[in-house]
This record gives sequence, C-alpha cells and structure tokens, in this order.
Amino acid sequence: MGSPTQITNYALTGLGQLTSQYRKARGALVVLAPVLVAIGPNTGAQAGGDLVYLTGRLFDGVFGVTIGGALATIISAGGGVIIAKTPAGTGTQDVVVLGPGGSSTLAGGFTYAAAVAAPAISSLNWSLGRIQGGGLAIVATGTNLSGATNVVIGGNSVAPTSSTSTTCTFALPAHAAGVVTVAVTTAGGTSNTLSFEYWAPTQITGVDSYFDPELGVTTATGVSQWTDQIGTRTVTQGTGANQPVYTASAFGTLHGLTPNGSQTLAAASPRTFATGISVFAILKTTDTRTSGGVGYAGDAPNTIVGDSSASVNLGFGTDVAKVEFETFNAGWTSTQSTGITINDGVAHMMGFTFSTGNTITLYNGATSCGSGSQTYGNSGACEWNTIFGGFSTTDNANNTTCGPLIFVQGIVSGGDLAKLWAWGQQGWGAT
Repeated sequence: MGSPTQITNYALTGLGQLTSQYRKARGALVVLAPVLVAIGPNTGAQAGGDLVYLTGRLFDGVFGVTIGGALATIISAGGGVIIAKTPAGTGTQDVVVLGPGGSSTLAGGFTYAAAVAAPAISSLNWSLGRIQGGGLAIVATGTNLSGATNVVIGGNSVAPTSSTSTTCTFALPAHAAGVVTVAVTTAGGTSNTLSFEYWAPTQITGVDSYFDPELGVTTATGVSQWTDQIGTRTVTQGTGANQPVYTASAFGTLHGLTPNGSQTLAAASPRTFATGISVFAILKTTDTRTSGGVGYAGDAPNTIVGDSSASVNLGFGTDVAKVEFETFNAGWTSTQSTGITINDGVAHMMGFTFSTGNTITLYNGATSCGSGSQTYGNSGACEWNTIFGGFSTTDNANNTTCGPLIFVQGIVSGGDLAKLWAWGQQGWGAT
C-alpha cells in the first residue's frame, strides 16, 4: 500500500460520515491507497479487449488501471470490484490500480497468451470408408492441428487418438452410407471441412447381388444360406459334407468361407446379364498343385461363378496360381493373368468383367492383369447359377477362402472400381 496523502484545508462541512477510504491523522484527513488482491481471468489475448475483474478493497475513487504500463478501459469501479477491458500487450505484465490515495501493484498478475492459429485440413489418408467404421485410422493432414480436442464426422463427435502440428488421427465410427463432412477442433477454433464417403458394394452402379459372410449368414458353422444384400438373390447349399467351412477369423477379425470339391452355394435359377457381367471377390489361397490343366477328375480351380449352359470359372486354375477366366464349350478355353502370383495365403480382390461382345478383362485389385476374347457358352447374354466351389471330390489340394462376392449387371470401371478396391483394402486387408 502506498504512503497516505495528507489533505490540508479539507472542508468537512457536508461530508457526512467518513468512509473507510479515509482516516484522520493528527487532525488531518488522509486518503488511503487502493489494495489490489487478484485479477481474473489472469490470461488473455495479445490483441486485448478481454473483460477482467479486479478484486480487493478501497476502490472508491479509482481513476486508472494499467497492465504492463498501458491503460485498461474501466467499465466500473467501486467497493471491492473493478471491471475493465485489457489493453493490447505481450508476455507477463504487472497490474496496477491507481487511486487518489496512491496505487497498488500485483506483480506479474496478467499474462498475454500467444494467439492460437485456427486449424486447417487439406487432405485425408482415406476419403472413403466402410459403413461399419471398424476403427479404421483416418489421418487428417493440415496445419495448426496440435492439441486437437475433437473431430466431427457425419455429425458424430470423435476424440482424436493423436495429433501433431500437421496431422490429426481418429478412429472411424459407423455411419449410414453417403457423403459426409469432416472437421477438426483445436484451441484455435474449428477447421474447414473435407468430404468423406461411407461406402458399401450396394452402391455400385448396376450392382445385382452382393454376398458377404459378415452379413446375412444364417448359421455360423456349416453355412446353409447367404442372403443377398441387394435383395434379388439368395444362395443355399446342402448339409453335412457338402457345406463349406465357415471360419470366423479367416480375414483378421472377419469371416470367410472355405469350400472343397463339390461344396457350393447354388442359386435357385440362373441369372441373366444381357449387357455383360462383372464379378469381384475377396479371396486368399494356398494351392499345393504343381501341374496345370483343368478337369473334373483332378484338383480344379476354385469356381466363383458357374453358368447353367457352360462352365465359367474365376479362380486359380494354373500351376502358378494366376487369376483365370475359363469357359467350357466342348473343351476348355482360358484367359489368364500375366505377371501376378496370388497363391500366397493373403487376401486379394480379384475379378473379371465380361461384355456381351466376349471381351474379358481380369483384375487383381483395381489393376488389370490380363485380357482376352472368348466365346461365352450362353450366346447373347451372360448368366450364373452357382457360386463358390471346386470340382474335385478326390484331391483337396485347392485351399481357397472367400470373403464378399459382388455381381454387377454391366462393366465395373472408373470410380466404382476404385471405391471397391479401397473398401476391399480397408475391411478385408486385400492387397
């Protein structure tokens, strides 16, 4: 507290009762200095303009407040509270209250916090994800992302798992199919938004049937039926030895189906695709066969689609375990992949497109791995009535496990193919 100031020649007439701001000393009236105890909040923006409350006593008659030597704007002052707006400044500064009786200082009482820049995001490591979410790690890249406190994706708030100045990582939650927005929040505010698409094979243009061992399976062991997620087809099979093995951990935490020999899933009637057909599947295999050739008596390739009028196979029909498209019209005709070996026991997304003009393109992932032209058994159209099985009943060297199967009316290409590939990588670990 500063030294009291002696006021001489003070007229007491009309003063009334003396307040605590004043006292008598040796017959003279003395004005006491204010006493500053605290300021709150004690941090604020460097630009100033923050509302602060100073508490203490003897604030009647206060005519000034400084922070770091700069005058604050007093809103009100009296009794034990001063309300003021901070001036601009930097660093940690002393706060001083000025009154008629002197001044009071709170050393280092207020700190100007460096401005926190607003976050911005420029890209996502995945712009598409499964509707199940599954905890897929999504990494948003941008600027000023340190200390991220929240991510909002499709209306869902998610706590980040980690953040740096340039990245924010979070686990993808479940959401209905469709395009949503993503934004990141930090102490500096909320970022701009980026688009993200929740996607499933049901959204492929022209999709006809979609079978998934995670969805619509009626029994966990000895599968009796797979239900088409599009709603147009259901495939069933026999009992006992004719049922493929259903494995809960075939693809990491996801299920798969492993047939051998005559084990198949059969549709009730053929499905005709008048404008061509695209078939894709998530598969993995380890095949011990060392010789090529196709035949009912030996270990034939795994069949993904069978035709009622001719045999059509997608699978592993050669000694180097290539992707293969085969037809039988009084003899076998084959179009095979080139330079790609998939007999490695890991998941691959494989498929083919077959136009009614007899043009075949084979795929491993979203990359073409072989092409050709073959005469299809069913003249003028493509069709299938049996999926997933081998021919052999005596040689069980074929060891193939299947995840989802997607059948499309027409030719899958472009954006649909890229999305299918991303979906296969994320959920099923396809390479």
